[in-house]
Amino acid sequence: MGRRDHLERLLYTFRRDDAAVARRDAEGGQRVLGKYKKLRKSPYKLFRATNPTFIADLESLPEYWRMPGHEIAGPLLGDAHPENFGAVGASAAEAQVDCTDFDVVVSGPLARDLARAACGLAVAELQRQGRDPDDKRALDGDVGERTLGRVRRLATTWAEQILTGTGKLPDPAAFAALLRAVDVPADRVVLDDSTHVLAPHPDLGAVRAGLASYAATTPAAAGAQLEAAWRLHGKGASSFAVDRVIVRLALAGGARRIVEWKPQADAPAVCQAFRERRNPATCDPLLGLVSMDGVGHVAQRWLVEEQKVKSRDLQGAFADDVAQLVAVRLADMHRRHTPLIIERVRSQPVSTIADALADLVAAYVPVLANEWRAFVETPGEELLRRLGLGPGA
Repeated sequence: MGRRDHLERLLYTFRRDDAAVARRDAEGGQRVLGKYKKLRKSPYKLFRATNPTFIADLESLPEYWRMPGHEIAGPLLGDAHPENFGAVGASAAEAQVDCTDFDVVVSGPLARDLARAACGLAVAELQRQGRDPDDKRALDGDVGERTLGRVRRLATTWAEQILTGTGKLPDPAAFAALLRAVDVPADRVVLDDSTHVLAPHPDLGAVRAGLASYAATTPAAAGAQLEAAWRLHGKGASSFAVDRVIVRLALAGGARRIVEWKPQADAPAVCQAFRERRNPATCDPLLGLVSMDGVGHVAQRWLVEEQKVKSRDLQGAFADDVAQLVAVRLADMHRRHTPLIIERVRSQPVSTIADALADLVAAYVPVLANEWRAFVETPGEELLRRLGLGPGA
């Protein structure tokens, strides 16, 4: 596969994700260029922003078809890379580690969740830390035994948890203590433009109507008073061009919370699916539905960055713990909703499952490396032109 092929695979995802925003007005084109600039900061950002490309890449590899669970469909988190996990709870002693994002919750092959987590761990460790922007060599080199050892740990823990419910899980509270596993008061949450563009919301009337819609479906928000509202121009790498609404609420009991409302194409289905996939111990009472100008939004409590796993930290013992915690979380969900996986895993030695996942990661990382090089070699304006969205298109 040549450079052109790798770039075309990325363009397919960008065309789907960015066309409507770029065509809207001149500002839309600049926002899409801003997204591409952000993606150039690290291979992990490109990895997490192109999940459809990842799935296509994955299913083109023969190693994928040797994974257990590729033929069994069930509920997935859908985007189970490590940065979508973090510590949720009132204190480190009570915290659980769970998925903290729900942009993609789908039914699909169970191996996809496992592969997404494993490849994320590998990309995080292999990308050069502190490198120059647009470094085309950021993923140069082979996937080493240290990285593959962590992948095998993930697979082994997942398989053992599938079979026996004893996946050698590190103490979640001890792990959570490494993060900011507390319920941060609203007045201590800093909202600024360090990672995204935030502005006062221009239509408080629409926000108040949205709050009424939200409270009607979410008991924890009943009687809440609106204190402030902002419009967030994107946040994560994949959704940099999608607006969300951030509100600070005074709840009926006197507590204050910051809540994010995310637009979703099928908000009721996404909300229901995420409730089903969450660990019951970490159910968010503020998870609910909002209607803003006829568009469905899914609401969740705002988590500070320190509560989430970050790719720059995925090294050493911390990354090993992340691998095990994510594996147990995925296994609990897979075995609870798709019991067929138990017999499938039981039919082969756990060591061969670990080897199969390690082989898959070793095959995938060079594909991403080639896509990364093709991406950073192409100026953002040229990407827009190739997408038929920029000047001269």
